[in-house]
Amino acid sequence: MGSRFGLGFHHLGLATRRPVEAMRFLEGLDYTIGPEILDPEQQVLLRMCTATDMPDVELVMATDQPGPVDRILQRRDAMMYHSCYTSSDVDATLDAMDAAALRVHLLAGPTPAVLFGGREVSFYSVTGFGVIELINTFGRPFD
Repeated sequence: MGSRFGLGFHHLGLATRRPVEAMRFLEGLDYTIGPEILDPEQQVLLRMCTATDMPDVELVMATDQPGPVDRILQRRDAMMYHSCYTSSDVDATLDAMDAAALRVHLLAGPTPAVLFGGREVSFYSVTGFGVIELINTFGRPFD
């Protein structure tokens, strides 16, 4: 990883109540839309969207059960609400952020994520930046 926090960029997270329109826009940008996956641990429906020259976008949709995007989608149809990074040592990442005088607050996690092969994900709020998701790749890097 090239950052002093030990992070590699992975994707942007888009919460949406209108996935058909979101996918239509992404397809117009030459994204490939992945299959819909239910993550029962996080109570969300997910689709990973990839493109050759663009950052990956994770579509995050509510289920009929209470979940983490419900509040986000109360007032809007869609919102890019998190950026996601990989870390092979989340504790060291958080220590490095603390050493840089960043205020980081745990929002959720760690939880195994179906979309990422069971790798644990956790969510944090970084004051002045916003919500980040960290994928713990310790011992299981992405291909």
